Formats: sequence, C-alpha cells, structure tokens
Amino acid sequence: MTTHRFSFQNHSVATNSLEVPERFAVSSAPSSTAAAPVTPVEPLPLEAVAPNAISVPQYYESKYAYPLIVWLQPAGCRAPDLKQIMPVLSERNYFGTVSRLAFSIENPLSAFSLGERQPGASRAPYNWAADIRRDVLHVRRNFHIHSERIYLAGVGAGASAAIQMLLEKPEWFAGAIALDPDLELAQVSVRKVRELGDKRLFTTAVMPSPELTNLERLCFGAGVDVTHKNYPTELSLHRKVLLDVDRWLMAEICQPQMV
Repeated sequence: MTTHRFSFQNHSVATNSLEVPERFAVSSAPSSTAAAPVTPVEPLPLEAVAPNAISVPQYYESKYAYPLIVWLQPAGCRAPDLKQIMPVLSERNYFGTVSRLAFSIENPLSAFSLGERQPGASRAPYNWAADIRRDVLHVRRNFHIHSERIYLAGVGAGASAAIQMLLEKPEWFAGAIALDPDLELAQVSVRKVRELGDKRLFTTAVMPSPELTNLERLCFGAGVDVTHKNYPTELSLHRKVLLDVDRWLMAEICQPQMV
C-alpha cells in the first residue's frame, strides 16, 4: 500500500445550514512511502439500500454526539450495503445513511445544479443538494449527530458526487471520503476549491489518475487536509480501505481541541 499524506491538522467546521429545527437541536507535492507487502484485500458487497436506511452504532448513547457518514448513490449505481460496510468501518463509532441521487453516471455532474433555474430553462433542474440535506436531517431528527462531523462518502461516481457536493456546500460538511472517483478536473471550480479552507479529504485510486492528483494538489494548496492511499487491488471498496478510513476519521476526533 502506498500512502500520500499532504497534511494533518486540527479542524473546526461550521455547519449551521444543516441545523435541525430547535426542538430537535443537539447540544507542494505529496511525498510517497512504500509499505511492506500486504495480504490480498477482501471485497465487500454492493447492493441496493432502502431509501432513508440508517446504520445505528451498537450500544447507541443518546448523550453522545456521533459522526455521520452519508454515502451517495447516483442513479444506476449500486449503493454500499450499510449492514456490511458500517460494521467493518466501526461497530460503535459512526452513523451511516445512503442518499439516492436522481442522476446517472452517464451524465456529467456539471449538468446538474443545486436547484437554481438556468436561463431559458423550462423547469428548475434537479436539486440534489436538497435531497442530501433532507436525508441528513432525517437522521438528525431521530438521533444525536455531531453537526461538525458530517462526512460525504462514495465509490466511483458516488465519490465524484461527494467531492462535488463538498465543493458546493462546504459549510454543511466536515469533508469527503472519495473511493476511486472518476471526476474530471474540468468539472471543478478553482474558486470553490479555494473556499474549502480546512475541510478534510480522503481519496483512493484503483488506477493512476493525473486528474485526481491535480485536484488533490489544488485542495492542499487551499488548506485542505488531504490523504490519498493506494492499494494492491483492482477493488474500489474493501476491508482494508474501510479500516484506514476509520483511523483517518478517529485521528481528527481524538485530536485535542484548541480553546
């Protein structure tokens, strides 16, 4: 496994735009190091998940504010099976949910907006930000979620959507987990990258991707905490990457906070 670590910092993320109603409210270039050979990674299944499915941690404590991982599922893609994925990630540390998006992998994400009517358009375009917000609020209305530890996640086209949504609504999310995204740099606004500030980004790539590397460098230059990992497998989703994501998430959670 090869790891590229751009930076590792303490973060404070504002997410007021995703607050629930009051009655529900709750208090330069990367370096590369070669690792020893590892055993083959174990694939994990992808299958359809019911809308608003929620993975609840074992021994849920209502007084503790949990991180939330929102897995994005573009139309035509198979969503991660929360019953398989979340226990491998951690049985106790995170909530998970799946947000289904009504666009397909055949269409570029740039063809869809956040609900703003385009000049000359006969109807408003698909508002996928509203769908994600709805799914996040659905979880927050029922469980104690940490408002500053809501992460987007996805595989392939879902990973690309996670990066795009982080760029569009950085005030809503702490960061993104993008496993083998197929995002093209032309789809990314440099201005929006510069607005990411101290967000966090975890990426992987099955095949070398100059587009992803360039995006990571742009994000790093903007102050984003970027971690990229490569694995000796053609699989995008497997046990080893989930264990690394868990360590990446917990590293931020366990850092002492500045006062």
